[in-house]
Amino acid sequence: MIQTRFHRIGKGEPVYLIAEIGLNHNGDADLAIRSLEAAARSGAQCAKFQLFDSSLFINGNASLGDGGPGSLQTFFSQFELSQDVWQRVVRACDELGIDFLCSVFDEPSLDFYQSLGAKEVKVASTDLTCRPLLESMRRRGLSIYLSTGASNQEEIDRTISWIGAPELLFQCVSSYPADPSDYDLPVLQSWARYGCELGLSDHCTDHSLSIAAAALGATAIERHFTLDRNLPGPDHNLSSTPDEFVALSRSLSMVQSALAGTVKECKPSELPVRQGGRRGIYAARDLPAGHRLQASDLVAQRPGGNLAVERMAELLNRPINRALRSGDPVDIDLL
Repeated sequence: MIQTRFHRIGKGEPVYLIAEIGLNHNGDADLAIRSLEAAARSGAQCAKFQLFDSSLFINGNASLGDGGPGSLQTFFSQFELSQDVWQRVVRACDELGIDFLCSVFDEPSLDFYQSLGAKEVKVASTDLTCRPLLESMRRRGLSIYLSTGASNQEEIDRTISWIGAPELLFQCVSSYPADPSDYDLPVLQSWARYGCELGLSDHCTDHSLSIAAAALGATAIERHFTLDRNLPGPDHNLSSTPDEFVALSRSLSMVQSALAGTVKECKPSELPVRQGGRRGIYAARDLPAGHRLQASDLVAQRPGGNLAVERMAELLNRPINRALRSGDPVDIDLL
C-alpha cells in the first residue's frame, strides 16, 4: 500500500488514475494549470509532468531526428517551466486535492523537485537502465514509480537488484500509439513476486487495456491527458481528453466494485430470480388424501417458494394428509 499526499494506492482502494500531462503544457504556465484542473475534474487522482534541464540530460550535438531538422536539446528546452511556475502548479494541485508527480531526468531537477515537497518520483522507461539516477532517487528516500517500456525482463530484474523493488511498477510499451497486442498483460500477474504495487502505462488509443489491467490486479493506471488533441506538440494526438478520462474513471470504478468479493454468494439483487426462477414441487395430477406419493405424482415447476425441488426424494412413498389438485404446491406439511 502506498500513501501519497492525498490518496492511497493498493488493493481495496480506488484504482489510482494518473493523468500524464507530461509535455502537453507546451511550456505554457496557464495551459499547465488548466490541464491539471481539468484532470482533477475528470477523475484523475494524480497530475503528472516531466521536470528536467534539457542541457543536462540531452547531448548538445544531438539532432531532432524524425521530428525534423534542428537540435533535440533545443526542442526539449521549449517544454521547461520556471521554478515559479512549478510552485504555482504544486499549489494548484494542493488546492484541488490531486497528487503532483513528475518524471525527473537530472540531479539539479531532483533537488528542486524535493524542495517542492515531493515524496514520489516517476522513472521514465528510457531511464530504467540509468543506474546513477536511480540510485540517487533511492538514496534520497523517494518512492520510485518505475516504467518498463522498451525493456526486457532481464533488465528489469537487474534494475531491481540495484535499487530493490520499486514502490510501483508499470507495464508499459514505448510506442505512440501502442498496439494492444504488444502489452502482454499477464506479466502483471508474474510481477506479483516483487511484492510492490503494479500499474499500467497505457499508450493505446482506447481504454480497453486499462480496464483489463485493473481486472488483472493493477492498482494504478497512467494515460496521457490533453485538453485538445489538435494542440501542437508531440503527445497531444495520442492523449485522452477530459471526457474520455471521465469515462475511464467511471469504468475503473465499476471494475473495482466487481473485484470486491472472493467468495461466490447470492446477492440481494438476485433474490427475485432465486425465488421465482428456481423450481418448486407441484402435484402432477389430482391426488386423494392418504395417497402415497410417487415420482410420477410430482412435477418440478417455476416458481419456487415452496419445498425446493432438490428435496423431492423426501416426499416419495409417504402419504399425504389431504387431497391435492393438479398444480397444487407440495410441501412437507402435507405429509
